[in-house]
Amino acid sequence: MRHILIILSILLTPLQAGIYLEKPADFHQKAAIVGCCFLHYQDKILLLHRQDAKPEGNRWGIPGGKLHSNEQIIDAIAREVYEETGFTLDPKKMHPIGKLYIRVPNFDFEYHMVRYMEPIENPGDVKINFKEHKGFTWATPQDALKLPLMTDEDTCFEIVFGLDKSK
Repeated sequence: MRHILIILSILLTPLQAGIYLEKPADFHQKAAIVGCCFLHYQDKILLLHRQDAKPEGNRWGIPGGKLHSNEQIIDAIAREVYEETGFTLDPKKMHPIGKLYIRVPNFDFEYHMVRYMEPIENPGDVKINFKEHKGFTWATPQDALKLPLMTDEDTCFEIVFGLDKSK
């Protein structure tokens, strides 16, 4: 499964993905990604800045990662958020937003989106994993669209927050 993520990251860097709200008829899932956990403080969401040498390097994205085999989506999100931020989330306070079907050439995957319903009390307490990220910021969803985001993250923001990236 680790090899799938590396391949996925390489594929996403130079290519635009097709994003679908409904599962395409010829969709053949090769991975499940829980890459969309929106943590909020006031009117801002947490964004993590990828290390330069990582796939999608020097880009911003929200906490998330891959679903391990036999792992429930909520458990995977809690694990990924803890690994990337140090925050321990209460699964009962996670609200599934939905999922997107993502397609890049020769690779289809589901992208699960979740919002953590309770605001983060101490936004400065983020403990990033420096192997993966080099910094973090709290930004409004609209301001986040002005940053160099991970591939097609802007489309997810538009869907979740009803934003228009052209504004």
